[in-house]
Amino acid sequence: MMTSNEKETSLDYRNDNGSYKSIDECRPEIVRYDKVLRVNTNDKDPKSRQSQSTKRYRQDLRWFDHWLDAQDNLTEVSDLNDENVDLLIFALDHQFNGSTKRQRWDQISSMYDYFERKNIVDQNPLAAENPRKRGLTKTTEQEIQIEPDERYALTAEEVRKMEKNVKQHGPRDKLIIRLMWQTGVRRTEASYLTTKMFNYDQREIEIPGEITKNGMGRVVPYQETLDGLLNDWLDFHRDDMAMTADHDYLFVGERGGRLSGQRINEIVRDAAIDAGINRKLGYTDANGKERWLITAHNLRHGYGTYMANETDAGLWEISKLMGHKSIETTQNRYVAHDERAGTEHGHKYGPK
Repeated sequence: MMTSNEKETSLDYRNDNGSYKSIDECRPEIVRYDKVLRVNTNDKDPKSRQSQSTKRYRQDLRWFDHWLDAQDNLTEVSDLNDENVDLLIFALDHQFNGSTKRQRWDQISSMYDYFERKNIVDQNPLAAENPRKRGLTKTTEQEIQIEPDERYALTAEEVRKMEKNVKQHGPRDKLIIRLMWQTGVRRTEASYLTTKMFNYDQREIEIPGEITKNGMGRVVPYQETLDGLLNDWLDFHRDDMAMTADHDYLFVGERGGRLSGQRINEIVRDAAIDAGINRKLGYTDANGKERWLITAHNLRHGYGTYMANETDAGLWEISKLMGHKSIETTQNRYVAHDERAGTEHGHKYGPK
């Protein structure tokens, strides 16, 4: 049981001016790990960590260093152990919302895995904990903030409204929205799609493991209704926008290079705003940016929900289409409750 003083100390993680120290001012072991993160960061290589992820991870490290500063009995990174790790869990649980606390926990744990491999610590003190059972879940604050009459998963009607309300680059942005809706690809995967990955005759996209989250390739189909948007973009707009850029990425940014996952997210968000179906959620993320109800991930949720509740596809097949490691991920995070799910099968196949 933690005392009130311990609770106050565990939350007092900022310095006098209210900000984190720079990485260079952190403990030497943390600085060393940060260098490993940066060496393995390359936006031009889909196999490497992306700069946006590294930026977020570095903030996690800076927070952790400040948190250590605030603890009376924790001076070195090696002082954290399985007896005092509860203080860290408490701080994360009370300082952050949604999935941020779990993501921060995971990054700190990865750092201690590195420390263990380099013999900086005897063992990772976080490894024995089950973060989900301790309240550090991957449920996002975005999902928590949804009102009872709102859905996290987009519907076909909402997607069509968004397509009608894209602004500056209509042919490209309509294609982005419909392709993500019809395939369930992640925004980072969409960012790295190339024209060579498409089998236009079969209407399939061969996504290599180099750009997927789980490192495993998969083939995702798309529908005939995508053909017009895809052909229009490729035949009349893509090359002009790419100018002299030497690449075959499907989606091209305003300066001719690969369109980033972050920009894809903004395109989806803005289309939903202009369609009148988006709203601010009343909180900011770890980087201080306002969060919105609808982002690119809602398209992915919509795909999983549609496939699970409106088709005969099984959860195993859906999990493979979405690039999940397990069926549990598909069922627990991407399938909205439907009280009639399975009812028709019960009528048809139930015991007589």
